[in-house]
Amino acid sequence: SSETSPIPFLQRCFLCCGVIPAFCVYYQQLLFTHSIYIAFFASLPLLVCASALLTWILFCTLGGVPTEARRCDYTGQYYCSSCHWNDVAVIPARVIHNWDFEAHKVCRYSMRYLTLMISRPVLKLREINPLLFNYVEELVEIRKLRQDILLMKPYFITCKEAIEARLLLQLQDRQHFVENDEMYSLQDLIDIATGRLSCTLTETHTIFAKHIKLDCERCQAKGFVCELCKEGDVLFPFDSHTSVCQDCSAVFHRDCYYDNSTTCPRCPRLTMRRQSQIGQTHPD
Repeated sequence: SSETSPIPFLQRCFLCCGVIPAFCVYYQQLLFTHSIYIAFFASLPLLVCASALLTWILFCTLGGVPTEARRCDYTGQYYCSSCHWNDVAVIPARVIHNWDFEAHKVCRYSMRYLTLMISRPVLKLREINPLLFNYVEELVEIRKLRQDILLMKPYFITCKEAIEARLLLQLQDRQHFVENDEMYSLQDLIDIATGRLSCTLTETHTIFAKHIKLDCERCQAKGFVCELCKEGDVLFPFDSHTSVCQDCSAVFHRDCYYDNSTTCPRCPRLTMRRQSQIGQTHPD
């Protein structure tokens, strides 16, 4: 029921390839008991790693004391000391559902996986736990900054000076910030909790806004004048006191827009222009 291991005093089980001391006085009984346990437990959904199970069987059969079973907080499973070194890591589920950043003990596999994924934007908070934004003010602030940066992006990709200055590369470590405002990485959430991300993103937002509103004449020329009051400075969609029409992207003073029942005067003009162009193309 077994074959010889390369090490003379160890014997290898033919079922699981585990090694067992060949000089044990209970060797034959050990092989038999070990094989039964392996055959039985192989059909069950175990919460322990294979190494932990083998160690437990070996020590129990020899009448010794088993090694400590260590729980991984990420997988919820138990591991032996060879697979679980008592490493600690922040658990994504605890952060998303409880805003809890306390580090917990994880196995080696989970530690490597969490380290690999910590900077990858794979967490869509609005779908996983949308109520989190009601309780964490910092998240609301970061979401607004990210939305503003997305509104600034069209100015930069059509501005020669911005391209030469590589302004958007200031966010190259968090490239997903210039692609959407929904995805977060675990590192983003950690930096939000510590306040680091708020400072960094606010500084970047200031640099971007300064280029568009003060430094670049081309970007300034793409601003809007409120068509409802026709007063005030040039408006941009990322200004805090403005509202943007969802249909034509025109920008108005927020008070003017809501006083006018959120009716956009630009949309009817665009509709009439399109109809006129269609009529000229197809006179019949």
